[in-house]
Amino acid sequence: MGGKIYLTIFLLFMANVGYASTQLPFSVMQYIERIKQTHPKIMAADVKIASANFGVEAARGTFDPVFNQQSRVRPFGYYDGAIASQTLSQQLQYQGIKMYTGYRISSGDFPSYDANLETLDGGELSVGVNIPLMQNRQTDKYRTQLANAREDTQYWRANYAISINDTLYRAMLALLKWHEASLRHQMVSQLVETTEARFAGIKTRVDSGDLPAISITEFNGILMKRKRALLQAEQLLVQTRQHIQLYWRDKNGEMMPLSAIPETLETLDWPYHLSDEALRDLETEIVKHPKLTAISAEIHQAKNLKQLKNDQLKPRFDLELKLSRDIGQGEQNLRETEGYVGIQFAMPLGMRSAKAEHSQANEKLREKQYAFQGAHDELRQAFARAITSYRYGQTLLAMNRQQATIADKLVGQENTRFQAGASDLFVLNSRETSAIEANLNMVSAHIKLKESELAVWAAAGKMAEVNVQ
Repeated sequence: MGGKIYLTIFLLFMANVGYASTQLPFSVMQYIERIKQTHPKIMAADVKIASANFGVEAARGTFDPVFNQQSRVRPFGYYDGAIASQTLSQQLQYQGIKMYTGYRISSGDFPSYDANLETLDGGELSVGVNIPLMQNRQTDKYRTQLANAREDTQYWRANYAISINDTLYRAMLALLKWHEASLRHQMVSQLVETTEARFAGIKTRVDSGDLPAISITEFNGILMKRKRALLQAEQLLVQTRQHIQLYWRDKNGEMMPLSAIPETLETLDWPYHLSDEALRDLETEIVKHPKLTAISAEIHQAKNLKQLKNDQLKPRFDLELKLSRDIGQGEQNLRETEGYVGIQFAMPLGMRSAKAEHSQANEKLREKQYAFQGAHDELRQAFARAITSYRYGQTLLAMNRQQATIADKLVGQENTRFQAGASDLFVLNSRETSAIEANLNMVSAHIKLKESELAVWAAAGKMAEVNVQ
């Protein structure tokens, strides 16, 4: 009789898996969404993204226009020339080109060696460009900083996804433990209730002489043992329920009070189902796992740095073009448009530092590439292990279900024999103990199967991408 009740409890549990209960204030999908929106670890990762975005803005700022003002007056001496100039320049991201435009005006007397400072009374307008032909053409430190700042954003976005994936995995494991503890507590409670209900019948049979008086003492021992098991089940239920507090939070991210969490989790609206199609899809998504995305961002940063160090091995060879024209009244020789062509060449004779830094950058790139390969292999292996565990768990659950059915049938038959006086209390107790163990093993096998499903989703990095079916 009691065995059928245990099986009924489990079957109700099985029937509820995959369907959300609208009656419960606590639902799995609400639990998942609340974690994604409020858990401190996830929020901390989100802040890193915002910080990285500001890093991009800071790196872009190096390409902002720059205004420069200079003034010079000679207050003492034979000459009294004064000059003022303004320049607006901007470093372009394209091939390291720098453009500038300027205006300057001077007045007074200048010595012959400062004749180039003289302008007409309307001043001089100029425009120019500096073009690197070798070093700093393909890249430079400013463009590398910007590119790596952008990769930083990708890196922290990937870490944000990792944080969600890992936190949800741990949270769902905690939820399964709570659910298992809830079912265990229900089964043991029902066993204690059945045992207490049978106690009156035992006393009646002892009073009528159908059973020896020692049966009451023996039955009290059985009852105490089962009450002790119930106490242990209650303790486990409280502990697993308290663990849920780490993940079940209010809109401000504060842990919800224990009173806001149901005493037991009787309905599991399970979103992490697996099918052959889902397994194939998840396996193809491993290459998009956020852990690999994060390492890919580091690889791109290492490539950018290697390119920069390789560029710094080249000599400096810059071309400068400038046009200027004076406006207003003044000396005749200042009224023509002037053009300038300048070349700057520089090559260090010692390249040890540049070569060493280039080699370091190359080794850093190799390190990240090996890290990517290692992480990819680990994820594929974890995925394969999870699938193996899932397949094994399906078979194990089926076997445990059959064993529980047989144990429940034996309890029913033995109880009938006991009521008819054809069996003793010891045999009945043994049958009931075997039945409860078989049913608890069935629950445990089902939870293990769900845990293996979680492991598959986590290995693919897709814990956040689920829907209730």
